[in-house]
Amino acid sequence: MRTLTPSAAALALALAGPALALTPPEAGGRAKPVDLPLRLPFEDGVRVRIISGYGPNAGSSLHRDTNRGDKANDHHALDLVLPDFGNNGLGQPVVAAAAGRVVRADWATAGWANYGLRVILATQGPDGATYHHSYCHLDSVAVRAGDEVQAGQRIGALGDSCEGDQQNRACPHFSPHLHFVLHRESLVGGSGTGGSYGGQAVVPEVMDGYENLQAGQVLVAGNGGPVGPQPPCQLIEAGGGTLEEDGPCHRQFGDPRWWHAEGAGHGGHLFWTTAIADAQPDNHARWDLHLAQGGEYLVQAYVEPAFGQSRQARYGVRHGGREAEVRLDQSAGGGWRDLGRFAFAEGGDQWVALYDNTGEALAQDRKLVFDAIRLTPAMDPPPPPEDMAPPPEDMAPPPEDMAPPLEDMRPPRDAAPALDEAVAPPVDGGRPTDRGVVGPDWRGLGDDGVPPIEGPRRDAQPAPDGGQVPLDAPDGPSRLQAEGCRGTPAPAPTFALLLLLGLARPRRRP
Repeated sequence: MRTLTPSAAALALALAGPALALTPPEAGGRAKPVDLPLRLPFEDGVRVRIISGYGPNAGSSLHRDTNRGDKANDHHALDLVLPDFGNNGLGQPVVAAAAGRVVRADWATAGWANYGLRVILATQGPDGATYHHSYCHLDSVAVRAGDEVQAGQRIGALGDSCEGDQQNRACPHFSPHLHFVLHRESLVGGSGTGGSYGGQAVVPEVMDGYENLQAGQVLVAGNGGPVGPQPPCQLIEAGGGTLEEDGPCHRQFGDPRWWHAEGAGHGGHLFWTTAIADAQPDNHARWDLHLAQGGEYLVQAYVEPAFGQSRQARYGVRHGGREAEVRLDQSAGGGWRDLGRFAFAEGGDQWVALYDNTGEALAQDRKLVFDAIRLTPAMDPPPPPEDMAPPPEDMAPPPEDMAPPLEDMRPPRDAAPALDEAVAPPVDGGRPTDRGVVGPDWRGLGDDGVPPIEGPRRDAQPAPDGGQVPLDAPDGPSRLQAEGCRGTPAPAPTFALLLLLGLARPRRRP
């Protein structure tokens, strides 16, 4: 097991959660020898979720018995799936958790038929005992009985098989998963093609550095890499950061024949593969994210136009315990392309992935580019200044002697004269309105035509003959005619006519 420096160990524990302890074996069971190395049975870097743990009450009623001599003692078995792949990882490689010799690699039949297609390996332990580890419900096997295999070597593919007598690869009783179990000093045989029975159930811990394994946990396989939780490959600071596709946080999965490297793109390097329409990906890659500070970040992918030809690139984003799928038309443009804004948590177990099964047929020969990923803090509009006084919650009531609102002091609408009576001809460049003549110097009415606030109502205005004419008189002048554009008295039409006539008369000489 790899030894970490104190500072690195502290950081690893902070990312992985609280410290754990070895699970004590159930009565009749055994603990795994410390010197018997055991890995998660999947490729390096793959995330593994435990869906059923130890005992019949941890997800599977078949996980029972520790030392029966006439049946399989599967109390400490684990049911495992791959959450980053469709259909629980159906078809993904299963590898040997420890080196050993293949004793079964076929369909389990008769009394063992529920295990479906399985592989059983035998490993000699440091205590001199033989340990059998079984890999059940496989979709296919890649080894034969008698083969010697190394830890991390592919032995089959995750499947959904059961009913071995009918060789059913689509079991109607459960979903795809790997049933893994470790027995000490068991026998292999019995009815049909036989199975591992008798002996004792063994707690498969420490496994890849993990202890106290329970249903619901998500682990990372370390085959070919360091064991157990590790310090972050690259810490993304609060201000964001960029992860290159040739950096320490980038992982590639699938057949290496379909990966192509080019000296182009961001940082002068990229990978590409060809998009396919299969239900499961052949190749995919993941950028692991470890954030120094949680929060909302904008996620962007760099696209080099010459290699970004997929019109529906399929990205996955794991953030804050949630997962989202994003589709991006890589052919629509190059440079930094937005995948969206996501709320991330502080720490790890977060990533961006890109899968080759975009839904585009292989015959279309569309390149799918894998380049840098960038996270930038999502900026929201700035808050108002802290020294700005908030509006008062409770307004004081107005004084009782306050004049009523201006709206209430306007004349009744039925007091306005008809339009043809209320509008006078324009004077000095003014323009007629439905409220009277508006001159060029009118300050209270803007070009938008909003009327001015009117003053208090008057009971009467001077009439042309010096008398009083109520404002609501049907033949009286409009208010604007009475007050003029700026509130000064305006000559009445009759008075103006008399004035003109007077000017036209010849004057007497003195």
